Amino acid sequence: MRPFEAVPAWVAERLRPQVDRAADEVLNELRRGDPPLGDEEAGRARAGIAAGIRHFCDLVEDPGAGWERVAAFYLRVGRHLARDGRDPVEVQQALRRSALAAWRTLAAVPGGLDLDLGALSLVVDAQFCYMDAVAEVIAAGYAAEVAARADGAAGG
Repeated sequence: MRPFEAVPAWVAERLRPQVDRAADEVLNELRRGDPPLGDEEAGRARAGIAAGIRHFCDLVEDPGAGWERVAAFYLRVGRHLARDGRDPVEVQQALRRSALAAWRTLAAVPGGLDLDLGALSLVVDAQFCYMDAVAEVIAAGYAAEVAARADGAAGG
């Protein structure tokens, strides 16, 4: 994940205190979606959102160390989507809406994040790279689960 190598590690220090606030705003945005989230699903979504933002911060702090763990998390998400009969496109749409809600939240932080234009540009580049990579891993997990189920059905 090359874009993370360019982002100064101190950016994560400024983002981390905003994780819960951003996760709450993202969840509020997702609850307004179609279909709306139920309470149980919202609890899982909130935990996943916060984990995703923390994963992003982990990659900013140490670009070389964290991707395998992050990828494993999202591979499981893809498998769960397949088991639940849901479309991975839902997650891609949620990622885009989440990114927008997160930036709105961060823009409203009193005093701001104090990022210069160069650092902000690097964070945005890293965010889009992250979203693309996450969507790719989720799709791979989904495909693996669908294939495993097809193999199980054919063999059983």
